[in-house]
Amino acid sequence: MEMTFFDKVALVIKYILSSFMTIEISILCLLLFIFIFLNIKTNDKKVKIATVFCFLIFIAVIIACYSNYVSASFKVLTKAVLHYIYFPSMAAYFFMMVLVTAVLIYSIVSKTMNKKVKTLNIVVACLEYLLFVLVISVCVTNNINLKADEMIYQNKNILALVQTSNVILFFYLEILVLYKLYNYFKKKFD
Repeated sequence: MEMTFFDKVALVIKYILSSFMTIEISILCLLLFIFIFLNIKTNDKKVKIATVFCFLIFIAVIIACYSNYVSASFKVLTKAVLHYIYFPSMAAYFFMMVLVTAVLIYSIVSKTMNKKVKTLNIVVACLEYLLFVLVISVCVTNNINLKADEMIYQNKNILALVQTSNVILFFYLEILVLYKLYNYFKKKFD
């Protein structure tokens, strides 16, 4: 179905105005946007509390109105993550390497980043690049077509390298999240 950009926008507006619930959700989104924008401009504690409150109401409304869909979405997301861990896609792996490259460049250029985090970022990026080069090397030496996922799953070396790379990235992200939470709570309670 061919539609111009303006036809798509008109269809979205028509859908938003089609029921009371979509109007209500749109107003909540708009309020959340306004609070976030005000928080950027003023950095006031009352605005922060109102933003969090508005966001929690928004999430509660979505969960209440679409509880079956939210539950099904979490199941699908969990299944997709597990599927990627056990049966990695080369497209997702290349995308992951682009993200690792962006983090590496940011770590090298950043002057404000903590030296421990910077070192961790660089070590993980180097490990990821080593595994990436090994994956490419195995693909070249065995003449494996990266478009054919079944060929990737049949080669134990590629599968082991990609899965190891995913596990390293997973633990790296966990360490970063825990470190950020530690710093956040340390500032709060000091």
